[in-house]
Amino acid sequence: MDEAKSRLAELGFTALECDIYLHLLQHGQLTGYAIAGAIGKAVANTYKGIESLKAKGAIDVSVGKSRLCRAVPWEQFLKSQRKAYEDNLSKLEEALRTLPAAEDDEAVYQIDNPDHVRATALQIIKDAETIILADIEPAALPFLQDALIKAAGRGVEVRIKIYEPAELVGAHITLRLRGKEVYGRTKDVKFHINADGKQDILAVFNQDMARVQQAFSTKSCLMNMTHYCGLLYELILTEVKQNLKAGNHGMAAKNLTDTDHLHPFSADGPPLEGFMKKYGR
Repeated sequence: MDEAKSRLAELGFTALECDIYLHLLQHGQLTGYAIAGAIGKAVANTYKGIESLKAKGAIDVSVGKSRLCRAVPWEQFLKSQRKAYEDNLSKLEEALRTLPAAEDDEAVYQIDNPDHVRATALQIIKDAETIILADIEPAALPFLQDALIKAAGRGVEVRIKIYEPAELVGAHITLRLRGKEVYGRTKDVKFHINADGKQDILAVFNQDMARVQQAFSTKSCLMNMTHYCGLLYELILTEVKQNLKAGNHGMAAKNLTDTDHLHPFSADGPPLEGFMKKYGR
């Protein structure tokens, strides 16, 4: 009962409206006077609550002298509430699209809510136009995987360092050898994603990803240039080092050749445009 009242309150029900609706759900049709007596509330206030619930579509009131009240079945009521909520979201989306977008800022933002971190990461991947560089530990990969595959599917160059084998169609995978030994040294889950050298998110969760230990996102040109280069050279070095150790000198050379186009200053890589616009005048 307490849980039901709490959830109804989230829908905008007052405490009195919760009592009336839940009582009617359990006891069928009653007069307003009978409801007031059953829930221990003043008759005048109860009738006001009944009128408010009627306007919300939560109860029906019969015509005639007796004015019997009955609760709208909860399945029907929730269905109508869900539709109204979705309709409102659609109209809000249309209205918000007409607003001019704010200019990107240079701030670094700390994010503490796990859902907000995940949503921000997915939005950064969705917004990517040219390249995504990432370093993702196994526990974080499942909620990012589909978005990364879709990005690769629309032509974004996706390069990811991972620590256990995984299928990411269209992405270039850098698989860290003995990866479990590396990420298993700590009891946390990390990921780092940079899109186009323009958007960046770096996050550390606890082991079951229920709590954010620290997470930061930024569109700062300086931070993005630094993080982009850090991820790029980490990806390159991991592959070159592993190939050289295995005696695959030809593959090590190919690793370098295949990434020539990604170096920001020597090859006009993705972060350079924003960096020069902001600082290179």
